[in-house]
Amino acid sequence: MVVIDGLKERIERIMEVDINSFEEKYGDYLSQEQVAREYFVSTGTVTSWIKKKKIAPSVEYRFGNKSIYLFSPDDVEKYRKELNIKEHNDSTIKEDFFEFLEERDYSLSYKMPFLLAIVKHIDAIGDAKIEDVLDDYIAFYQDRLSRGLQVDRSTCPYDEKMLKDRKAVQRNMLTNPFEKFERKRFLYYSKDLSVISMNHALFGQMKAEDWERVRRQMREDLRKYYDGMGGV
Repeated sequence: MVVIDGLKERIERIMEVDINSFEEKYGDYLSQEQVAREYFVSTGTVTSWIKKKKIAPSVEYRFGNKSIYLFSPDDVEKYRKELNIKEHNDSTIKEDFFEFLEERDYSLSYKMPFLLAIVKHIDAIGDAKIEDVLDDYIAFYQDRLSRGLQVDRSTCPYDEKMLKDRKAVQRNMLTNPFEKFERKRFLYYSKDLSVISMNHALFGQMKAEDWERVRRQMREDLRKYYDGMGGV
């Protein structure tokens, strides 16, 4: 029995893995997470497909009660065709971006003030300092609190105490909503540089009217979102 930081795992058997031969055999294979990103779906969706046998991993490595699934490039393309999944690349990324926005999938309000902050602070090379984005993001919710308005739905943790904890809000922001954009390869985060960057292919295709389109939709969606909760 191995105990690490309070987590317990019983070792049933130990398998020797030759790292060099593993890399040689499977270096270009995609993990479950990478397949999810390739298909523009959640990792949970890929897990569900595996359980329902809609797709089958090319390789499965078992470690105790866990499994690591790998997919060959050929199998990724095979299942893309079988499931009629659109291919996403640099030539489709702008269309993909606006299709994503037009889904208006708002379980909470996070995406809207976040994206407005990105658009406001993005520079000439497609970078926005995370501290600037965080300032605007916190200010949006702090303003609602200050005006005695409901911050968000009951599942939102942004109360007076949390909004004063910048590290906590940043962690939450990078989990949701940033991860939703990062999963689609629209945005990236560099911890070393402390910047959130837009995919260069997407940034290069954005024109003045596109930025205005984003701002307009996010403002309209915010208004409708809070109207649905009983007022702005």
